[in-house]
Amino acid sequence: MSDAGLRALLVAALGVVSAAAPCAERPVDRLHQAILDAAANGASDPVEAAVSSLRAVEGTVIDVELADDRGEPLSDCLARSSQPTGVSRADWQALAAWPGLCERGDGEGRSARLQLLDLDGDGRRDLVRDTYIGGTGLFSQIELIRQGPDGFAHPATALDDADARDHMTFSINGRGADQAFDLIALDGRVLVVYRDSIYAEDTITLTRPFAGPTAQDVVRVRYAMRHRVAPQPADTAYAPELLAAVDRGLAGLAQHPGTAATCPERAGDAPRPWHGAGHYTFEYAAAFPVRDNGHCVEVAVVNLLSSYRAAGGQNCCMAWVHDREGTQIADIALATERRVLAVDRIPAPEMPLR
Repeated sequence: MSDAGLRALLVAALGVVSAAAPCAERPVDRLHQAILDAAANGASDPVEAAVSSLRAVEGTVIDVELADDRGEPLSDCLARSSQPTGVSRADWQALAAWPGLCERGDGEGRSARLQLLDLDGDGRRDLVRDTYIGGTGLFSQIELIRQGPDGFAHPATALDDADARDHMTFSINGRGADQAFDLIALDGRVLVVYRDSIYAEDTITLTRPFAGPTAQDVVRVRYAMRHRVAPQPADTAYAPELLAAVDRGLAGLAQHPGTAATCPERAGDAPRPWHGAGHYTFEYAAAFPVRDNGHCVEVAVVNLLSSYRAAGGQNCCMAWVHDREGTQIADIALATERRVLAVDRIPAPEMPLR
């Protein structure tokens, strides 16, 4: 079948409307349609393709150092920066006066990236502050700070703080989650797109800046996953028969997900599952048995949780093989293809975007 034929089938399966159809009224409908269009056009990562097509124009960017060469915090992190072209004196003075500008806290980051752009359409340039926090999860923190008549809002000190609505914080877990933050523009309005993903599913939350936590809509994208054994590194000595058996098992898993059998139980086996407990840096997606040199072994498909890997999920997963004693005998790289199954709008609990 031709590529055009495949796209036509996807359009029919997902119910994608024609590009000539009227634009959806709500922002969530527009994002939903952009994801459907990207999927119909064969994008390997339809969410990223949709967000890229709607991405807001980047405001003025300023990189500031938060610590000196010895790692000591800087009390005036703007001292080494000059006022950029296009930034008014009033905005520059308001930025310098914001109490949280040079805040490093307990974070490991030595710098912050600042953007000045109007997030709420009131004509004033607000602040986006992106800071690496670190920790075992390699966290980053993204803050949106509204600029009012008296300058940028003070950092909120409690959940019921009066300024809390003027100061929004998003967290990206670099190791231990698959997340992304972006800003898009629809009809002149800037919106936050926050993606939080697990195996075979993206959850995208659309939020209007400074409108409160209930002003959100959600789009969920679900995928069918197809894994294959990838070309292995030259120093890998796994038997071709084992690789072929794993590849056949992966093909069967794609055709009949969730129906894999298990190795027969025998006395002396390790407690099941043989792959043992999980870890915060990955999730077990599926498991199935194969024969290796006459023995039944367990293959676990592992989804590596990382916000730093390439978009599209092609390198998302590994196959870990364990024997009856619970010993890992192979760590096999996989090549992954994703096919969109559904793109759903999830009703917001109270106040959707308008």
